[in-house]
Amino acid sequence: MSAGDEEKEILLGINEMVKEFSRQGKNSTQKVYEGYHEWHVWRKSFKDFAQMLFTWDDAELDDINKAVPVRSKNIDFTTPVQADESMVFFDPVYRQIQFENDEDGKPAGKYPDVIHGIRVTEDNSIEVNLFAPDAKSVSVVLENGTEELLYRSKKNDGYWEKTIGNPAEGFNYVTFMVNGTPVVNPAAPVGFGYNRAVNFAEVSERNFSWHELKKTDHGQIHIHYSCDGDGQVSMNYVYTPAGYGEDNCDTGRVCVLECAADERNFCWIHQGKIANIMDNLSGEGRIKGIMIIMADSTISDDIIGNITAIYGIKDSAQKEWFKKGDNESWTSCRHRFVNLMCGIQ
Repeated sequence: MSAGDEEKEILLGINEMVKEFSRQGKNSTQKVYEGYHEWHVWRKSFKDFAQMLFTWDDAELDDINKAVPVRSKNIDFTTPVQADESMVFFDPVYRQIQFENDEDGKPAGKYPDVIHGIRVTEDNSIEVNLFAPDAKSVSVVLENGTEELLYRSKKNDGYWEKTIGNPAEGFNYVTFMVNGTPVVNPAAPVGFGYNRAVNFAEVSERNFSWHELKKTDHGQIHIHYSCDGDGQVSMNYVYTPAGYGEDNCDTGRVCVLECAADERNFCWIHQGKIANIMDNLSGEGRIKGIMIIMADSTISDDIIGNITAIYGIKDSAQKEWFKKGDNESWTSCRHRFVNLMCGIQ
């Protein structure tokens, strides 16, 4: 249990909890840090907590040399799920912190809901907003190359806005342009394409939903670090379905995904929605026990072999290869991937 030294009421409560744990014969640890209810206190608390959590007596800290059974959890989604699922999915970009003080001068931060940089409406139009009070011109370039000019908002001072009707369904890169220069809108979902950070919009598809987050058993995404002969360290992502490593769940089948030259392997997670697709296909019995390796276009056979060996898969095992085209949209890529997965079973 932890708190800042200025959080007097919380400290009193912690002291009572320590006494209660002691009365029940249970151990507890109390930590107090300089500060109030604020970020640096929480960061220090988490650091100490993590060290305690992973360094108990008899902890096994060696690398796992084979696949192990995992527990899957069926999640009940009782609230609408954001369609974008970007890298800040659980900390939305349009929730901006305001550092304020209360009447006693103590920190009292707030998280106001600012104007969304990109919002998809119920009729699948795209509303775009950008705060650029000193700009002379603002526009957005859609993935199909169409450029849309924004207009100064009459309601929100300093903002530029526009509603774009009939956009392409699915994933759409949206490049904001200020005075002719591409910029990233911090109040909109951010992805990666064209070898740079870029905003995007996720428009619902009428006849395709395999990529959406649904109520089903969910697999896991693992990160594997590799080092080439030049000492360059890279990360590769691996998806294993729910229950992988258990009896009748591990088929030894592998599919290697290779991203486009101007994108990175993590795009398969946030833009390709590969984990969602695999979860949903597995949940409906369309596929079974397939491991996915998400790779850059430069991955070597040696690295792939090292990764599969960790999961007990022989190097001679058959592997499916799937490459995203350099000019292919993520929407098209998702559709092709589903067809491939359903076709190889």
